[in-house]
Amino acid sequence: VKNVLECGIGRRNPGSSLRVWREYFPNAEIVGLDICPEALFRDKRISTWQVDQTNAASIGRFKKQCKRIFDLIVDDGLHTFAAGKTLFANLAERLHPDGIYIIEDVGPEDMQKYVDYFAKQDKFAVSFVNLHRTRKNLGDNSLIKITRLTVD
Repeated sequence: VKNVLECGIGRRNPGSSLRVWREYFPNAEIVGLDICPEALFRDKRISTWQVDQTNAASIGRFKKQCKRIFDLIVDDGLHTFAAGKTLFANLAERLHPDGIYIIEDVGPEDMQKYVDYFAKQDKFAVSFVNLHRTRKNLGDNSLIKITRLTVD
């Protein structure tokens, strides 16, 4: 893993997950995206960018400045279908052919929307992971794993 991108840096302790990725992938450059300018920072092997994940033009400006292809992309941003769909539609081209794209914290109200959306995609393999625990409501802790389909 050489390049990791996470959308949603966090407001309480900005960048804590980016630092975890840096430790977990010791040879990777880590990129963080967030709409909130107060969350932005630079650190060893970490760069952050102000991006509105609901705005294709904002994502496009980021892509013009950062030309990387990512081995791992994690959407931990706004946790809404509209935001997740916009980020994916405008960033999926930057996923490495062997990379993984994760949409975190998908709530039950959005899961079917994602199922319908990805049913129309023919270039990706999609796994819907509905986390559950007996007698415990996990709310929006489900996720979606997306990889590119290999073309022979």
